[in-house]
Amino acid sequence: MTVAERSPSSEVDLYADAVLEDPWSTYKELRDLGPVVYVEPIDAYAVPRYAEAREVLRDWERFTSVCAVSLNDPANEAFAGTVLASDPPFHDRLRDVVRERLSPAAIRKLDADISSQADELVARLVERGQFDAPDVERQANIRAQ
Repeated sequence: MTVAERSPSSEVDLYADAVLEDPWSTYKELRDLGPVVYVEPIDAYAVPRYAEAREVLRDWERFTSVCAVSLNDPANEAFAGTVLASDPPFHDRLRDVVRERLSPAAIRKLDADISSQADELVARLVERGQFDAPDVERQANIRAQ
């Protein structure tokens, strides 16, 4: 008997607005169904429980990230060769490059500066009364240079 034959299924739409706004009851529903649940609308399996999810994430030889980490081919092609879509030992080499800069301590150090810049940007936009998202992105890119 395969996992597919043993696994319960769910028709929950994980991308419905109501689920995205408050996913906790949906997550509980999936956990209550079992350790592996086939989610029909996205044609994928969910591993909603902590212990099993941790096991899957640590067992890269059985559950590789190289082939696919997203639900669509263009995204998988875009992620190819990145930390997210690689397995050890290549994954470990990539991760070592960013480990120190992306550590929780390093991110916390950036928090005040990021918050200040975000507050300043929002204040300017509120003062203008309207904005266009591409305009905001362009302004952010100009500041970063």
